Parts: sequence; C-alpha cells; structure tokens
Amino acid sequence: MYGERPSQLLMVDKRAVVAVGTKESGLPGVVDQTAVWIYGRDHGMAVWIRELLDDRLESRGIGDEVDDER
Repeated sequence: MYGERPSQLLMVDKRAVVAVGTKESGLPGVVDQTAVWIYGRDHGMAVWIRELLDDRLESRGIGDEVDDER
C-alpha cells in the first residue's frame, strides 16, 4: 500500500485555491502529485481552505496587505 497525503496549498488573490496531494510511486525516490484547482465563493472546500490560510496570514501580520474583495 502506498502512502497518500496532502502536501501543498496555494491561494491566489484570496480567491482561487490549488490543493496538491502526494502519493508514493512504485519507483524509489519518485512521487506522484495530483492537484485540484478550486474557485468559488460557495465551494465548501475552497471556503474552508481560504479561512485556514487567512487565519495563518493574520497570525503572521500579513493579511492586511492583500485586498480582500469577498
């Protein structure tokens, strides 16, 4: 059985989100990655990820510099 895990999140303009999952392949030192692009104010996963990343930005004092047009 190969391990699967989330690996990266990218938020663009506080609107679109790219989520990347990583899976070990059958070859040594090689991983497979799958990415999904999520966009939409009412998409549950996109809303959750935006909230998560917004909280992280605010905790670092970065959130105020990006224009939030939600």
